[in-house]
Amino acid sequence: MGKGRKRTFRQELLMCMITASVLPLAVCSLFLIQLFQMKISGDYRVMDMELAEEVNGRLELLFSKFEELTGKFCGDGEIAEALRQSDSGNSGEVYRTLYRETKELRDYAWFELYGMDGTCRYSTGTGTYQRRMEPYWGILRKAAEEEGRLVVLRADDPSGDAVLQAARLISDEQGNAGF
Repeated sequence: MGKGRKRTFRQELLMCMITASVLPLAVCSLFLIQLFQMKISGDYRVMDMELAEEVNGRLELLFSKFEELTGKFCGDGEIAEALRQSDSGNSGEVYRTLYRETKELRDYAWFELYGMDGTCRYSTGTGTYQRRMEPYWGILRKAAEEEGRLVVLRADDPSGDAVLQAARLISDEQGNAGF
């Protein structure tokens, strides 16, 4: 029982042929798999960059529209006057202007007009009318410091979500009127 069967020349030749043909096939298969993985990761990297550029372009367009809109509000004397007065007689006109000008952007943001005391006087959102923000802190302070520019900051929502806030100081010949 000790020793196994002795192989014949044919069996030895068959084993050598199988080894000689399978070994290069296995090595080539491993290289092909690695090349395929590199190609796929490269393709995904390119797709990710293209997608990031598209998202960046859309955000830049959106924020340029916000910049343009806030510029219109800053140049509107009725809005400045309404923000200066606590009880404005032209609030209907201010709301019409606010809703008309923000029509195409309301899917992306709420628009609110604040007096210099930090009280929300006009809003396209729900539940924000008469809400108070401190003018010496946060986004309103930053907007007052950077007069004439749209300021964007990250803020925490009461629900715990992180949101972006944007503000711009509204002023005219008579001075600062609101945000």
